[in-house]
Amino acid sequence: MTEAEILEMTYFDICTIKRKVKVKDEDAGVTTTELKVIAENIKCAISRKDTPIITSDGVGKIVYSNQLFTNPNIDIKESDILEVVSMGKTITYLASKPFPYPSHTITPITEKERV
Repeated sequence: MTEAEILEMTYFDICTIKRKVKVKDEDAGVTTTELKVIAENIKCAISRKDTPIITSDGVGKIVYSNQLFTNPNIDIKESDILEVVSMGKTITYLASKPFPYPSHTITPITEKERV
C-alpha cells in the first residue's frame, strides 16, 4: 500500500470535479462552453482555518482559508468547480492552483456564492 493510499483512508468527504470545456457544434459552426463532469465520488478531505481580521473601520470579520486534500493522481485544475459533500452537506467551491506532493495534493478552494 502506498503512502497516498494510506493517507486517503483518512478522507471522509466526497467530491465531484467539474470543468468548463469548449464544445463545437459542427452543424452551426459555433463553439460554446459547457460544464463537464471530470470525476465523481472522489475521496477527499476539507480543511478550514478561520482567521479573524480587524478592518480599518474597527469592525471585525472572519476570513476563511479552505483547502482540499486529495490523492495526487486526481486531476484537479485551477478554476475547476468542486462539489464537496461533507457531513451530509453539499458545498460548491472554486479550485485555485493545486500543489502536489508524493502522498497527496493540496488545492486551495474558495466557496462559491449561491446564484
